[in-house]
Amino acid sequence: MPFVKGQSGNPAGRASEALFTNAIRKAALTVDKAAKRRKLELIAEKLVEKAIEGDNWCIGQVGDRLDGKPKERQEHVGLMDHAIRIIWPGMPPIGNEGSDTRIQAAGSIPALPPPQAEMGDDCDAPPGAEDGGDDQ
Repeated sequence: MPFVKGQSGNPAGRASEALFTNAIRKAALTVDKAAKRRKLELIAEKLVEKAIEGDNWCIGQVGDRLDGKPKERQEHVGLMDHAIRIIWPGMPPIGNEGSDTRIQAAGSIPALPPPQAEMGDDCDAPPGAEDGGDDQ
């Protein structure tokens, strides 16, 4: 069939995707003759019973229906005020932190004492004098 301008190629339209959902809804809302209750209520009770028995899938389903599904984890970009910074008096600034007033706020408590030289630490020795020898 050739293309005709202004005429739909599918005059009946797309088939409804809600047909199956509507059929399930109709069946679940009917009344069970033996229990004289809606089938949906019986299904919900069975789901809760299986969750109580320890079925992990059922536990998840009950939780999702009562509390809602958990939101997707989101990564945040930018300034993170809740980051923990370990600083000590006299610590050289890293990057532009020297101008950051938040880490020098009044009443801040240092997390660690200032670093101390350990016994046998030759940090103050000139280069090449580690072994005490003269390497000339």
